Amino acid sequence: MPEYLAPGVYVEEVAKLPPSIQALPTQICVFIGYTQRHSRDGQSLLLTPQHLSSLLQYQEYFGHDAPHQYALQACTTGQVGDVSFAKQDYQLHQVSANFLLYRSMALFFSNGGSECYVISVGDYTNKPSAADLINALPVARSIKQATLCAIPDAVSLPTAADCASVQQALVQHCAVQSHPCFAILDIFAGHTAISSRSQHDCVDVFRQLLQAPDLSYAAAYYPWLDTTIVAQNNLSLGLLQNPKTLKKLLSLELSQRFPAPTKREWSQFSQIRALIDEISLEDVASLSPSALLAQQQLHQSLLRVSPAYAQLINSAVTKLSVLPPSGAICGVFALIDNHRGVWKAPANIALYAVIKPCQTLNDEQQRGLNIDLSGKSVNAIRSFVGQGVLVWGARTLASNSEFTYVNVRRTLMMVQQSICDGLDSVVFEPNDEPLWAKVRMMIENFLTQLWREGALAGAKPDQAFFVQVGLNLTMSPQDVQAGRLLVNIGLAMSRPAEFTLLRIEKTINT
Repeated sequence: MPEYLAPGVYVEEVAKLPPSIQALPTQICVFIGYTQRHSRDGQSLLLTPQHLSSLLQYQEYFGHDAPHQYALQACTTGQVGDVSFAKQDYQLHQVSANFLLYRSMALFFSNGGSECYVISVGDYTNKPSAADLINALPVARSIKQATLCAIPDAVSLPTAADCASVQQALVQHCAVQSHPCFAILDIFAGHTAISSRSQHDCVDVFRQLLQAPDLSYAAAYYPWLDTTIVAQNNLSLGLLQNPKTLKKLLSLELSQRFPAPTKREWSQFSQIRALIDEISLEDVASLSPSALLAQQQLHQSLLRVSPAYAQLINSAVTKLSVLPPSGAICGVFALIDNHRGVWKAPANIALYAVIKPCQTLNDEQQRGLNIDLSGKSVNAIRSFVGQGVLVWGARTLASNSEFTYVNVRRTLMMVQQSICDGLDSVVFEPNDEPLWAKVRMMIENFLTQLWREGALAGAKPDQAFFVQVGLNLTMSPQDVQAGRLLVNIGLAMSRPAEFTLLRIEKTINT
C-alpha cells in the first residue's frame, strides 16, 4: 500500500476486469528470397527483416522484378515454337535466373495479403543457392509476430533435390515448439502434368524427397498458376540475349511485309526501318538512365508497328506469368484470417490476378493428390465454370494424423501461443489455489470467446473445451515445490465439411 504523508486528495484506480488473454494475429507472413537491391539510404538490408504492407512499399525497399533474358533458338522437326518469323519457328529459352519473389509478392497483395516481412538473401547478380535461402531461416525465427512462411525462390534452384533441402529446413524451422509457424510449399516443376501411371511426375518426386519430421506444420499446393502479374510494359528490348538476332529477325519481317514498298508505303517502311536501326547492341546493364528510357520508348514503338516483335514479347509475358502458387495462397490465408478467422479452412476461395491453373485436374487426379499412402496430401487448385480458379483443398502434409486439416493445426498454434503469452503475467506469482483459479478463469474466458466465434465445436462451452489445473489434479506436491504450474486443456476442434453427401429419395406412386 502507498504511504500518504501529506494532506490532500489521492486517486487509486481499481481494476474491475480480470487479466485476459488476447488472440494473437495469424495473418502475418515471412517471405524469403532474392531482391533487386538489399540496401536503402546507405544501410544494408541483407538478412534484415523488413515489415511491409503493400507492393509499393516493397518497391521502395527492394526494387522491382529481375531483368529477364531469353535466347531465341530455331525449332527442329517436331518441336513446337513460341514465335514464328519468316515461316521458321523459334523457341524462347530463359538464360537468366528466374527469380520469383517480386512476382509472388504481387500475387500475395492481389489476393488479400495485408502485411508481411521480407528477408532479402541477395540481389539478382547472385545465382539461386539453397545455402542462401536456408541461412535466412534463423533470422525468420526472430520475427515473433509471423505465423506463415514461404520461399518462392526455392523452386528456382537447379534441381528438385536442392528445392527439397530448402523445404525440409523450412518445415523444421516451422515445427519449433517455442514459436511454431506454418509453411506454404510449392511443387518443383509444378507447371508440368501429373499421371496416375507415372511414379516420376513432379508430385511423386516432391513426396519422395520431402522427409521432414513433422509435416503437419506445412501444406503444399499444385499446380502452378497462369497469372496476369506480368504485362508488356514490364519488359524491354533487353529481353533477348543477343540484340543482333532481334535486329536480323525484325529486318527479315520488314522485307517480307514490304518487298517493294510503294510511294504510299515508303513512309511507314522508313519509320519501321529507323526504329530497327535504333536498337542498341550494347549490354542493357551498361546503358545510362537516359539510354534506358530511350530503349523503353523504342520498345513501345516496336510493339505498335511490328507484329513479330509483339508476338515475341507476348510469348515472354506468357512464360513469365507462370508462377508457383505460394504467394497467392499466403494472400488467401491472410484474407480468411482477417475476415473469418484462422479456424476457417482456407479453401473454396477464388484467386485473383489468375487466368487459370497451368494444368487442368479432374476428380480422379485430385483423389491421388488428396490421399496418398505416405500421408503427404497435396492441395489442388482447380478451375470451375462460373466460379473462377478456386483453392480446392485444405490438408496439411500429414493427413494421416490428427492434424489432417490446415485450419485445425493453425488454430491450435494460435491458441497455444496466445495462452503462453497471456500467462506471462503470472510468472513468479505464489503457486497456490488463488493463482490456479485465476489461470483457469483466464483460459476459460479466452476459449469461451473462441467458441462463440465458431472456432470450437460443441453446443455449449462444456462440450467445446475443458481446463484443468490444481493440486493432485494436474500437479503433485513435488511439482508445486519445484515451481511448476501445469495446466491441462482439451479442445473440440472444428473441422471443415470436406465431403458433402446428399441422399435423395424418390417415391414412385403406383
